[in-house]
Amino acid sequence: MQLRDILSDVWDIERIISRLQMKKYVKKDFLFIKETLLAFFSVKELLNEYSFKYWIFDVNDETSIMEVYSLIDSSISNEQEELIKHGYNVKIDRLREIKNNASKYIDDYLNFERDFNKINSLKIKRTNIKGLFFEVTKSYYGQVPSHFIESQNLNSAKRYKTNKLIELERDINDAEDNLLAFEQEIFDEIALRVVKYSVIIKKIAEFFAYIDVIANFAYLARKNEYVRPILTNNKEIILECARHPVVEHYMRGIEAFTKNSVKINSEKYFCLITGPNMAGKSTYLRQTALIVLMSHIGSFVPASKAIIGITDKIFCRIGASDNISKGESTFLVEMNETANILRNATQNSLIIMDEVGRGTSTNDGLAIAYSIVEYILKHIKARSLFATHFHELSAINHDSFVNLSMKIEQQGDELIFLREVEEKPSLNSYGIYVAQIAGIPLEVVKRANIILKSLTSREHFCVSNFATITSVIDEKLPEKSLNYKSELNAYFELQNFISQININSITPFQAMNLLNEIILKIKT
Repeated sequence: MQLRDILSDVWDIERIISRLQMKKYVKKDFLFIKETLLAFFSVKELLNEYSFKYWIFDVNDETSIMEVYSLIDSSISNEQEELIKHGYNVKIDRLREIKNNASKYIDDYLNFERDFNKINSLKIKRTNIKGLFFEVTKSYYGQVPSHFIESQNLNSAKRYKTNKLIELERDINDAEDNLLAFEQEIFDEIALRVVKYSVIIKKIAEFFAYIDVIANFAYLARKNEYVRPILTNNKEIILECARHPVVEHYMRGIEAFTKNSVKINSEKYFCLITGPNMAGKSTYLRQTALIVLMSHIGSFVPASKAIIGITDKIFCRIGASDNISKGESTFLVEMNETANILRNATQNSLIIMDEVGRGTSTNDGLAIAYSIVEYILKHIKARSLFATHFHELSAINHDSFVNLSMKIEQQGDELIFLREVEEKPSLNSYGIYVAQIAGIPLEVVKRANIILKSLTSREHFCVSNFATITSVIDEKLPEKSLNYKSELNAYFELQNFISQININSITPFQAMNLLNEIILKIKT
């Protein structure tokens, strides 16, 4: 049996023991502990085959484990209608036997009296008021024995009780009334005894948590072809063919994940990453941080090679969101997080920052981003990945500063995002192109191109003359810059066509025809 198969039988016994301590338990809690202990024995046997070196239980621990297992196994019933297992308590067994066999005891006693006294019509009946009683018809009055005590005289029959019938009725009623209460009493006593083993049960929970993590690390490493990272005391991150473990998982079967390498060392430790939106900058940052984290928690990592210097902290400034409850704007949240990084990062830390300064004006944002980069290079000297659209930062001159960008390929008016990192700065963010493929109206896209042309053609620009500048520009762009419309319409037409397909209501043959039709639309 595989280790991960055994672990599927493990329950959260740490939480269960807490419920026992708070006296909020039910029977299945004990059965879950028992099932987990059985899994523990199986894991022990399996690990012994592989000379497992990290066994944390001594002889006394194993004795305690056997004791608590034996206690639960001998006392708690697996039967749905029972709490306490048969054979654990004599009184409970007796009460349960009387309750379960009440009809048989009554029938046996009736048959005895009927046969012994030759009263063929003798019956035992019950009413809510009278309880159990014998009933004898007129023809047999003369054969009624002396120990029958008359309790009621009817027109056609008489009713009798006997001391034994009274005793039998009392035993049956007591069994029904007392069994559940007495079972609960014994059940509570067992719970108190199990709680005394809380320390060892929590130790088992910790052991299983460790084994579960390690087993899944091994499973994922083999399944996804991860490699064992080499941890060093140097200030470095060397990754070859690195991947984002989560993004790669969700892309499987849809598109091949683009692998990238990282090269950071004590001489070149600050990487500025520029390039268009959607080109993969954020993924590159995140996958690097994740790989460093995975390497420090004992996991293999998604790369073909990984050499990573010991990292004391990982700082991330990624994403944009406000904090309404505290009255903090998006930019203030960004600055608070940045301040935390600059105060607490060390030269052994990893810093990843994505588009710092975008939440305010362009000039303010650029100034802040520039000074942050300088501060990290001059004072903190931490390994850093800094993604930005402020291309002016590419001009920073420092021995430890490296310019990286995301590769793109331009085919006519179309951009192909290769999502590969190269060692050179990017000179364009292609924001208008991204807006276009997102479905921004063509009129807005054309106007944005006109304004961009104006802005990039003027060295000195101020807000006061912005409206004047943009209004006098010839709104005609070169023809090749405006031929988006037919392509954009074709894109939305194809998108609408695909969205109308209900894959649950078509046959494989129909699906093949639809696929051919989609391919033709794309080609034409």
